[in-house]
Amino acid sequence: MKLFYSVRDLFDPERTYVLSDFLNKDDTEVLVKQKWKLLTLEQMLSRENDYVLGFLLWWPTILEDKVLNKFKTGIVNFHPSYLPFGRGKDPYFWSIVNDEPFGISCHFIDNEIDGGSLILQKRIAKDWTDTGESLREKAIKELKLVIKDWIIKVIQADYVLKNFDHLSVNYRKDMLKRSVVELDSQHTFREFLNLIRAKSNSDQIGVVFSDKGDRFHVKLQIEECPDGPNSKI
Repeated sequence: MKLFYSVRDLFDPERTYVLSDFLNKDDTEVLVKQKWKLLTLEQMLSRENDYVLGFLLWWPTILEDKVLNKFKTGIVNFHPSYLPFGRGKDPYFWSIVNDEPFGISCHFIDNEIDGGSLILQKRIAKDWTDTGESLREKAIKELKLVIKDWIIKVIQADYVLKNFDHLSVNYRKDMLKRSVVELDSQHTFREFLNLIRAKSNSDQIGVVFSDKGDRFHVKLQIEECPDGPNSKI
């Protein structure tokens, strides 16, 4: 079994947390793709040619056929969205903005972004108090809980493959473009709240708008009323 640990994030706490049960196993080799031009994935794989399965954690690039073909069974990706929703970048953001189901998925990869046959997935509940950041945290937590069981199921071929409709792919530029608004643009209040909470993350600026030559950004926190439907205003 080979685990491919994602690129630039050797010390990324998200992936380290998810992989912590595997990083010290004797039967698992964690390959770290260093800086892009120093050591290619193909060069690392050329050291051995007896691969059966590969596992990725939301790997950020498309693997070429000559890499995919080195694996007898295939390469499996764990993606933080409920495929086919949330293909590509920023699935947490788009799940809120587009009011789409959210979850985590396990699928074989092909030469498309988050394509290939679906192996396993789990839906994650969300509500008005969620932000893009909270959905990301939920996905990481759930993946940590299921990844060991899912990997065992994949190794034992204990699954039924499913094909899914390949909905549109999201790119980072799409999220950045959507995060800049005009003050007089037409949105429902629901759309407005969804956009802002989707971008209300501690490590990013919020939704950006300009007025009289000045630029601002806005975030929000939604809390449920303490007495629910009976709360007084």
